[in-house]
Amino acid sequence: MTDMDFNQKLRIMRLLWTNGYLVRKNVPVVRYDFGKRTDEMITDLDVLGIRFQFDFQVEKAIAYCTTSKKEKSKKLLFWLEGLKNHFDANKAYFVRSEILESKYMDTAMKFDISPISESNLEKLEEIYSIDKDLFIGPFNNNCSKKEYEAFKSLKDNENRVFYYLKVDFWVDKTYKKIVSLLHSLKIINQNSKIDNEKSFFLKMYCLSLLSLSIIEFSRPILFVKQNEREKQIKERILGGDLSYEKKRSIEGFYDFMKAEIIKKYNKKYDVPKIGFVEQFYPPYTKYLVDLINRFCNKPKIAIYVPNLIDLICYECGLMNNKLDEEMIKTFYIGNEYDLLNKIAKDLVIFAKRSDGITDKDYDKAINSLN
Repeated sequence: MTDMDFNQKLRIMRLLWTNGYLVRKNVPVVRYDFGKRTDEMITDLDVLGIRFQFDFQVEKAIAYCTTSKKEKSKKLLFWLEGLKNHFDANKAYFVRSEILESKYMDTAMKFDISPISESNLEKLEEIYSIDKDLFIGPFNNNCSKKEYEAFKSLKDNENRVFYYLKVDFWVDKTYKKIVSLLHSLKIINQNSKIDNEKSFFLKMYCLSLLSLSIIEFSRPILFVKQNEREKQIKERILGGDLSYEKKRSIEGFYDFMKAEIIKKYNKKYDVPKIGFVEQFYPPYTKYLVDLINRFCNKPKIAIYVPNLIDLICYECGLMNNKLDEEMIKTFYIGNEYDLLNKIAKDLVIFAKRSDGITDKDYDKAINSLN
């Protein structure tokens, strides 16, 4: 709350957001031992931005912001390169109050890092026609205290969900993200100790990350024939690259059980193989298939769903503001806003069908989009 570099972070978040990125600040980086998270925090990433191309190809940008003059810029550039590799980022920004960009151009170009001084940041905001009073959503400077309190409530009441959203999500496999986020939604939904306003914010936060995960998950599905998509989605949600082996194992168990029943009881096992296998899929699989198809049928619009849900999360959930439709059209999809709204509503409907949100949450989210 007393972060000296706070304003820089918000401005870089705004710069990325106005160029299509979903943005987060202060993303923790912790040490993992044998695939398990430890309590040792290595550092945190000041700003992370994620956006998608028309074919669902993910792009990541990171930024380090500082007003300090203690550390040498060249040393920080090498450190930032390590973070860039850790997050598989395509580009990085090194923002410092005062820095002679040309002095570090060779090192910066080698690492694909852009050094930015305070004066140059102002110039970039001018080039991209950014309103200097525009502070909304995750870079709304009035949201921070309420956001902190919401996550503190989550940490106090559902510690594992808190650490998943803040830490584990960023290193998880895509199919696991979908399963884990839907499980997290249910847990938050069932916890009566988190008050309604905070609960709504946290659920919309989960939905924002869920939409990111669904788009990332959908990339290979986008290039599959319509009549083959359901099969691909079902196999991948069971475990990605291991899904074929898992399915064979389940089918093998079915064949063994069927043979044993005939052998021991001289009776036919009436459950068909397809019905037996179906019970191993998550209960929301049918709705997930439908949602992914909707995303894949309008990919150039679906890629903006995370940002729209994020605005509901922060502006409506935390600040009780109404969405500014004209402002959103300026940055996202313009005259296709109604279709973007519809796909965002499809995501909210999916969350309701999956028991991730209450009727009241559903009504509030849908009304925000009307």
